[in-house]
Amino acid sequence: MLYGMQMLLENNIPLENVRICYSPFSRTSHTAEVVASVMNLPFVGPQCKVIGDLRERYFGPFYELASHDKYLEIWALDEKDPFLPPEGGESVADVVTRLTEALVSMESDFEG
Repeated sequence: MLYGMQMLLENNIPLENVRICYSPFSRTSHTAEVVASVMNLPFVGPQCKVIGDLRERYFGPFYELASHDKYLEIWALDEKDPFLPPEGGESVADVVTRLTEALVSMESDFEG
C-alpha cells in the first residue's frame, strides 16, 4: 500500500482525487475498506463506490460454485465460441460488454 501512496505523491495526485471502486462481493468490499483505511479515506462516502458490474463472471447454474475442474470445460466452450454462454450464464462477450459499461460509468462518474 505504501507503494500506491508513493505513486500518488510522485505524480502530484491529491487524495481527494482518489476513487476506490469495487465489486459487491464481500472479499472485495473488505479489501476496499482496508485500502481506504490505509489511505485515511472515508469508506462510506463519495470516494468509495460499489459497482455491481465489476462482479465476477456468472457461469450459470451447472458450473457456478462447482469444482475448479469445471474450468477446463468452460475454457473449451469459450475458445470454441466466445459469444456462446454456458447454459444460463454469461459468455466471454457478455463479460466484456458488462465490464466496458462499468468502465464507461466510472469514467463518467469520476471525470475531472
